[in-house]
Amino acid sequence: MATLGEARKAVDTAQNMMAADEPLQQDTREAIRELGRTARSLRALADYLERHPEALLWGKKRGEP
Repeated sequence: MATLGEARKAVDTAQNMMAADEPLQQDTREAIRELGRTARSLRALADYLERHPEALLWGKKRGEP
């Protein structure tokens, strides 16, 4: 019976941690948003380097976006 009680406590704790207003849930959402922003930045960098591979050696030209 002690094992069942411990399992219930663990499930209750997990449910409380995953509530929509809990910091863990909010932090997880923010981390996912940040990963999305990072992925977009990496795609932009990859696209730029595909068009301008010399930028790896010489950097961006002045005035380029």
